[in-house]
Amino acid sequence: MAGRLQSIGTNLRTIVSGSDSMDAVATDGKQVAVLRAGGGVALYTAGGQLLRTVTPTSPKEVALRGDYLVVLTTANRLEVYNSHSGKLLHTWRAAKGARYLDVSSKLAAYAAPLPGGWYLRAVHLLSLPTGKDRVLAKTSPQIVGVQLEPAGLVYAVNRTGSSGVGYLAFTPMNRLSG
Repeated sequence: MAGRLQSIGTNLRTIVSGSDSMDAVATDGKQVAVLRAGGGVALYTAGGQLLRTVTPTSPKEVALRGDYLVVLTTANRLEVYNSHSGKLLHTWRAAKGARYLDVSSKLAAYAAPLPGGWYLRAVHLLSLPTGKDRVLAKTSPQIVGVQLEPAGLVYAVNRTGSSGVGYLAFTPMNRLSG
């Protein structure tokens, strides 16, 4: 299967095409991370110039922000790379079943099941330099998205039952760094 990554300007411009361009998974506005079909991650400028590639161990999800490229692997590890050099900085353990990875301000956030469970009901926050991982929030309904930005962390919860109404929860960044 082949894909194509295009830049939108006055017209579409193809940056890369073929089987190596399967999924543009993250951007920080300056760089774009592309998860390749073969398992590598390519970093491009926003204008489409290939900067570098890294070869993580069994990548599942990728997040990118500033100096950090973080890869969530199928083995429940977070591989932390310097986004400018491609150098592997750290490998940290993530909770089993982790999903919805995002990074900002030297932190990674993701959702995972509680121990012994299947549904994503815990929001984790991990320090990229130290690997310290803590559960920030636990929910009864399922978490369906996590977004970490310089202003703070938002996660989406899918409410089940008769109301069927979900909600968003926000924690400001100054409450996350403690």
